[in-house]
Amino acid sequence: MIFAGDSLKIVLLGDWNRFYIQPNWIADNVYGRQEIEMGVNGQGIDFSVTYRCDGVTIAPSQSQILFTSINTEQAMLERLITCVNNFLQRATTPILNAYGFNCDYIDSDGSQFADVIDHMTDNDGIITCGYEIKASKITRTLSKAGKIINLESVLDGNQLRFHFNEHHGESTSEMPNMTIQQIEDFLKESRELVEAFGYEIEDEE
Repeated sequence: MIFAGDSLKIVLLGDWNRFYIQPNWIADNVYGRQEIEMGVNGQGIDFSVTYRCDGVTIAPSQSQILFTSINTEQAMLERLITCVNNFLQRATTPILNAYGFNCDYIDSDGSQFADVIDHMTDNDGIITCGYEIKASKITRTLSKAGKIINLESVLDGNQLRFHFNEHHGESTSEMPNMTIQQIEDFLKESRELVEAFGYEIEDEE
């Protein structure tokens, strides 16, 4: 199993003034650079924009700001955290409803997890009705010392994906200050869970 190297994300959920998701504001206040890459997905009124600079991608909307890094090297984590904190400190008068950290592990051989699925008691009923199970997803909410991690285990064909989301759900007008330690703890705990499931983790994708 491998860690999906570009899967680390920080998500901010809130009610943001659209001024704070404009390219000029993002460039000056979040990246601190005049020149940034901009991408447009979709067309007409149904489109979204993304910004990228120094390995950090930002996908903004009025209700969600998504920050993604291209890898989890120390320098990259520092850049990611700086961008997130710049946004939180400079986007004045927002309401932050929740925030979270995401990452994924994937395995092209999902046979071990398939054994878990095969022992689910409703499988016989599905087969009796003439259906073939093409994909399966198990969702769990884990709690430890006040920390909540949502775990999705998805088997699609032969590929297995573990999606981890550490969720913080308090609405506040006082913006948190993100730290690298929070990210490192999240990545460490996610890895420990994967290993506890009996999987050997290889180098990053």
